[in-house]
Amino acid sequence: MTTTHDRDISPTARTQPRIGRAARLLLACVVLAIAGCSDDVAGKPRAVGDLPPDDKIQVSVPSGAVADDLKEIILTGLDDTEGKSRDFRRFVIIRAGDRHGSSFRSRGFHVLVGAGITLPDGAMRIRRKWNTAGMVDGRNEEPERCGVSICVEPGAPYPFSPAVTMAVREFCRALTREVPIHPHLVVAMQEIPNTVEHEADAAERTLAAAAREVVPVPPARFRLTVVRESDGKKFPVAYELCDTEQSRPVGMMLRRRFDGPNRGMVFEYPFRKYCGFYMRNCFIPIDLAFVRKGVIEDVFTMKPLPGISTRNQKWYNSSSAVKFALEMPAGWFKRHGVKVGDKIEFHPR
Repeated sequence: MTTTHDRDISPTARTQPRIGRAARLLLACVVLAIAGCSDDVAGKPRAVGDLPPDDKIQVSVPSGAVADDLKEIILTGLDDTEGKSRDFRRFVIIRAGDRHGSSFRSRGFHVLVGAGITLPDGAMRIRRKWNTAGMVDGRNEEPERCGVSICVEPGAPYPFSPAVTMAVREFCRALTREVPIHPHLVVAMQEIPNTVEHEADAAERTLAAAAREVVPVPPARFRLTVVRESDGKKFPVAYELCDTEQSRPVGMMLRRRFDGPNRGMVFEYPFRKYCGFYMRNCFIPIDLAFVRKGVIEDVFTMKPLPGISTRNQKWYNSSSAVKFALEMPAGWFKRHGVKVGDKIEFHPR
């Protein structure tokens, strides 16, 4: 996990006018009645009764849909979600609708997976633009802000049906063709630190595990070489690049391992700046090197602090303004005798 001192990716909550409870119920009935009429005329999906009327339902997907059928739906949702760019989508968070109930709100790109309650078994509906910002348990907002949420319809029995599992797997298969999501970042709610326990935990974990199976590990497209100055020995590294305001804050968050002993992650900034990293939501120790003009200036071994609050987290700061940072499996620098003053050569992209 990484962050810079000047980043601000928080979505902005909208302020809604306050109306009485009776008026809200009447408005909801009118909206649902209109939606029901429009189904027959325009072929639009019927609104789900236990979801708020301001929920924007885009499309209903049949249970037999495959990844190719979902492509246009996903592209529309990614490109047309207010306040989010496509690169923002770094997580897939799987939850039971009963965990939050109809009061749950989060601005972002959401998928409702039917479970035979008000939708056909295994059907999906895509929705977006909730009216307020959402967090996980009020303390752990990064996955919510930086991801796609798959919500199994409220009232679904546990464990979830095979049709629900198929629908979720197909959606994840299609999504990862458009967005470079790592399989480790397809998570159940209970796999996120600070999430309260719920009776759906086991069902969510099983569903997340099934979805991870269809998400390929993104290839390491980039290469660099670490050069040990004492004897000139070279160590090749394949790395994943985080070079946007959306990808840098995520980094290795929630991942359980690197993809190989010589696989790393490079954080690139548009200009040299003082940088600070922290380990909130990280489960494994990580070696970190700050790089200035191709030379390693600082080396740290960062310890995981998955459940720590923002207020108490430890920061690992660069001693000067840098343009690059390199993360490797913990112990990699010591094992290879790499120290401050050694060089890094980036290969052409």
